[in-house]
Amino acid sequence: MVDVRVPLERRRGPHRQGQYGPRRGPVHSWLRKTDKESPNRDSSRRSVDRSRRWADSCGDPERLPWAFRHPLPAALVALKPAPPARGIRNRPATPGSPTMATLTTNDGVELHYDVAGTGPPLVLVHGWNQTAALFERQVAGLSDRFQVITFDLRGHGESERPDHGYRIARYAMDLHTVIDKVAGQPAHVLGHSMGCCVLWSYFDLFAGDGIKKAVFVDMMTHPIANPAFTEQQVADYGSILSPEAFFGVFNGLTAGAAAQVVPGLIDGMVTENISTEDKAWLLAENARMPGPLSAREFFTDILADWRDVPPRINRPSLYIAGEGSFIPISATRWAAEQTPGAQFESIPAGEGGNHFMFIENPDRFNRLVSEFLTTT
Repeated sequence: MVDVRVPLERRRGPHRQGQYGPRRGPVHSWLRKTDKESPNRDSSRRSVDRSRRWADSCGDPERLPWAFRHPLPAALVALKPAPPARGIRNRPATPGSPTMATLTTNDGVELHYDVAGTGPPLVLVHGWNQTAALFERQVAGLSDRFQVITFDLRGHGESERPDHGYRIARYAMDLHTVIDKVAGQPAHVLGHSMGCCVLWSYFDLFAGDGIKKAVFVDMMTHPIANPAFTEQQVADYGSILSPEAFFGVFNGLTAGAAAQVVPGLIDGMVTENISTEDKAWLLAENARMPGPLSAREFFTDILADWRDVPPRINRPSLYIAGEGSFIPISATRWAAEQTPGAQFESIPAGEGGNHFMFIENPDRFNRLVSEFLTTT
């Protein structure tokens, strides 16, 4: 029995032959054919060599979530998708009796939002595939000092799922609408993960109009690897995802296999100390967005280049990194260094400092945010 990897050029369209084993090996081991020697073995080796070079340019691949290192084979992405799960709603009540309501964007999409507390408005922007519900501990911990506004981006959580508008610039316009219609005055804004991209796009489009202070949580400015980058540039930009890994996840989501893709991603974004309940809650909220819509959002999120935006940010800014996150801490620090007058903080891995630090260590996270926003 010979183990031969199928080259990139043979991955187009449905596969009519061969047997595919379990997901294993490094990022380039997408498909395995075990029936006989492949006539394209030399081509396959060349494909593997290319992938290894990409992996080398991405730094330590073991820091990536499992699903990025083991893209789904075609046999898996053809599976019938699981029905979207409803988010776990029996969570502890938050103070301030949040007001739940909806607004309509200028392109006719209904967005769900919650408001809790009184004080200076603070708008929280969630990340890719997430929901506003995941900020419940920030609502609980910050609504005694701020009017905390959370909202589900289009296609997420309780918001409408239109067939258009899954682009970062459109999300930035939606954020502008939330600030204008809900806050009604300049607001502090916090973005997590893709939420940082929404903020960067907002500054790109509106030059910070309507924002008092900005908080950027754990995101890189140039996710996709480029073999022309130096090691220092990879570290600075956070360019850790190979095209192979990106399209492995994208194709899986497009084909409706989110139930197979997302858990592997989430596993690499939390610490081993996260509670069973919190992890189940996180997975349930992630399962609410249909896979094909999630794929469209993933495309615009990961392929963007935001390196030119931080130097033009004209509002007081704080960058927070998780030291155990798959996103290199050097990338968050670099973005902070490019932002005039920005502050940088990090949370150690042993203290819940992974990608979802605001869930795993809300007290430390909320304290960092509150101290920054209340300091003149």
